Amino acid sequence: MQKKNESRFWVCARGAALLFASFALSACSMDAEVSDDYMHSQERQIIAALNEVRADPGGWCERNGLPMLDGTPAGEALHMTQTAGPLESKVGLFLSAKYWTKAMTASGQMSHDAMNSRFSKYGSWERKIGENVGPSSIGVQASGPPDSDNNYGARVVNEFIRDRNVDGKGHRQNIMDADFRYVGISLNGGFVAMEFAAGYTSNPGLTGHEED
Repeated sequence: MQKKNESRFWVCARGAALLFASFALSACSMDAEVSDDYMHSQERQIIAALNEVRADPGGWCERNGLPMLDGTPAGEALHMTQTAGPLESKVGLFLSAKYWTKAMTASGQMSHDAMNSRFSKYGSWERKIGENVGPSSIGVQASGPPDSDNNYGARVVNEFIRDRNVDGKGHRQNIMDADFRYVGISLNGGFVAMEFAAGYTSNPGLTGHEED
């Protein structure tokens, strides 16, 4: 990870049509949030799936059809990156993700541009942040759109864990990073975004509907 005033760590997953990034800095204290009613059910599914795989990588892989990752039994590969505690949704991170999925949908391109300013748009972050982005279609199956499918979240997480054609397996590393404690998920337009933070304080008074 990079420290304040040092260069960011960027990697593009060109073959997989997914992107991830992460970097580090210093910031502020954390706040408490009790409601996540600003999220859609599919966004909650993704958070639930992230927390399942962080808590039990081997069991997740067995239940979700991931026998091997890069020639290694999948549970072993994920354990080697370490197990991790649960992620808590933050409204400021959700709004950052929502803002970015809307911007990427408008431009038709994925990127991690202005990541620090975006994460700071709705709050303050502490120590380290990371981001996974991809097309929302990665979780869709032929039986119907995301809003009719209870397994959508699991398939999205599976695709990020697979990290096909991605050097460094950065999506997987972000998902399994034990330093990350907070997350914001947005499924909006043509894209899905996962915003991770080691510490995060949302700006006061946010409802989660500011980007509607």
